[in-house]
Amino acid sequence: MKSNRITALAFALSQILLSSHMLANETNIVTNDLVVALEQKLANKRGEIVRHAENLQTQIDTLETLLTERESLAGKAIELEKNRALAQERLDEEFRRLIENPDTDLNQFRDAYQATWTLVKENQQSTLQNTKTVSEQQRIITRENRQKQLLVSTLANLQEAKKEARVKRLRQELTVSDSIEVVHTITCSSLMTLAACANQGKTLTMQETVNMFQSHMLDKVTESTTAKLNSDRVSFNINVMNSNVINSGFSGDNLYVTRIQAEMKSHPDENAACKLLNFAEQYCVEDSFTTAKTVPKQRVKRWINMSIRSNRYDDNVTIDGVTYGSTPVGIMLPAGRHQLTVEKVGFEPYSRQIFMNKDSVIWANLIKQENRLKLGKGFTDKPSNNRQAAKMVVIGGGKYHVDFEAKQPVLIK
Repeated sequence: MKSNRITALAFALSQILLSSHMLANETNIVTNDLVVALEQKLANKRGEIVRHAENLQTQIDTLETLLTERESLAGKAIELEKNRALAQERLDEEFRRLIENPDTDLNQFRDAYQATWTLVKENQQSTLQNTKTVSEQQRIITRENRQKQLLVSTLANLQEAKKEARVKRLRQELTVSDSIEVVHTITCSSLMTLAACANQGKTLTMQETVNMFQSHMLDKVTESTTAKLNSDRVSFNINVMNSNVINSGFSGDNLYVTRIQAEMKSHPDENAACKLLNFAEQYCVEDSFTTAKTVPKQRVKRWINMSIRSNRYDDNVTIDGVTYGSTPVGIMLPAGRHQLTVEKVGFEPYSRQIFMNKDSVIWANLIKQENRLKLGKGFTDKPSNNRQAAKMVVIGGGKYHVDFEAKQPVLIK
């Protein structure tokens, strides 16, 4: 069938009835509360880090002020020492005069020297106190830097814990069981039998049901926007627990309507949550989750994604007798064996029976057909001078009699 003969119409997506039965609802609430609690702890920790950074900056500013004061005291000490040395020279000079003249008054020079000496001693005391204060302030800053590292480390641990909680929450939200009813309409070719049209309608409606189940599942997760951005990287392993065709039949010109009700359950891959959240897979390595998965008692259908590509345009893809048009084709099929055919006029058809147990991409290499001769077919070469050429006939291998009156036997192998 050509792709333009069968067109899947999307105006059947109106009556969709979902009655979700989320698995482990209480666990989801606890996990969600854990994420919220960690978010609150992260907010508190970030606030604590901000306040600590402000206090640390205050301590650093205080140390800078003390170091500036130490430089000032050092400069002042040099100036005071010069003044003391000058006062001592003057006092020594007056002592020499006193030897020559006993009436010389030394009080003024002695008081001046004592004043400079007092200033030097005071500056030395201030310098000693400054040194002690600087040392203490440096110890305070060292302690605050260690506290800063502890706070940053705690914040990083909380961020990791939040990632793990988000993965666990999403993993639980992706494990759902829903009952879904879908009405889907297709256009059947006038060349199709009723059975073929009904089979086509059922197959495409079931695929639409699986797609709708997945879409609604992603709509309901807490981090829906992020999950949808990465959903094409994930296998959700949607199982059809039970399905029934409620009614089906023609409606209008070649329009075939199928209403299906199905019970479905998703069993996403272990690393699905990490891929959806764009996390490293290390956050999804959890033995407890894989061992906690229960095996369904009843036989279920697991749906997988299949993409078909080929090296030609305007080809035709048929899977299990259902035509899907020309490549590229992306569909969801139940796991198991399927008959795939990709064909195009003038090319050898690509026909395979394939077993699907995981999402796959299939490349069909269509090879141009050779101009094969058939037995008994006659043909005539065209000479370049437009003269009539001898007529030839294709024969197979065997024993023949040729020549005049067929007297010469010939064996052709």
